[in-house]
Amino acid sequence: MDNIEKWIDDIFEDTIPDEVFDTRDDLQSWVKKATWEEILEEVITKIKKYIETGKYAEQMKSYEGIGVGFVDGDITIVYQK
Repeated sequence: MDNIEKWIDDIFEDTIPDEVFDTRDDLQSWVKKATWEEILEEVITKIKKYIETGKYAEQMKSYEGIGVGFVDGDITIVYQK
């Protein structure tokens, strides 16, 4: 299990996210020599994988959509009903 998968599990174990949910109070960060575009693509790939195989995948799929992005940037839709 990688850090993103554990982080998502922890979110769902601690609370049931609302329809509109953000992680502003629980930001994730790591040190890696990469561009922001590469980091965003890595996170999108991991979240898409989680939506397919993660512990709370079915609960995540119950939402209208799931988006990923930086606080000051655009949101990329990674799942939509």
